[in-house]
Amino acid sequence: MVRKILLLVVVLAIGGAAVNFYRTNMADDVELYGPNGDVIATLSSNQSKVMMMMFSYKTNHDWNIDLPGSKVKVTLTDLEWLGKKLYAKGDYEYGEERGQIGLNAQNLLPLNFASINVDKGMVFAIPFWVSNQGSGRFDYLGLFYLDHGAKKVTHLDTYFVGDRVKLAELKVDAGFESNNEILLSYYIHGEDQAMAEEPNQRVEKMIKVSPERFVD
Repeated sequence: MVRKILLLVVVLAIGGAAVNFYRTNMADDVELYGPNGDVIATLSSNQSKVMMMMFSYKTNHDWNIDLPGSKVKVTLTDLEWLGKKLYAKGDYEYGEERGQIGLNAQNLLPLNFASINVDKGMVFAIPFWVSNQGSGRFDYLGLFYLDHGAKKVTHLDTYFVGDRVKLAELKVDAGFESNNEILLSYYIHGEDQAMAEEPNQRVEKMIKVSPERFVD
């Protein structure tokens, strides 16, 4: 028998909330389900669901994100569909602090550098958020390297974006042959806005990046 992890979404008429449903038994295999309930892949229990769904890699290497301001590595372990959008999340504990890191898979931005052999690996940027019990939600841009041979993701650098911002656009500056600048557009809360409201003030930033880090 197969242990089935059923990743289905119930989109409520009000609020658009998503609910995950899991069906399990004592076997070692895991079936991953897409937004329509179709089986996408079957893995052994020690293989990463997130790496399979994000990069189509069957691997024992988890995707770990460095918790900003600490040496804690947070493993992305859970998947959630909201409509056709796939989210990956992971819980963490840091002292007395408990929280979660998450990202939207569709926001992944591949970057091309002359020094990087695309057959061996890929540098990419992707926004992620950190939320905890007391401080709310903080948004970041992460820089990562995917090693095709090792089937492993390494966290290279982190850029702080803001507190409870709303991402609008993430793309490479079309004026550069090499992807050394990223255009990040997002919304922040205006001076007269409460933090509970939807942010409405648009901000655009050009972020310089190398194959190893964000450049100040």
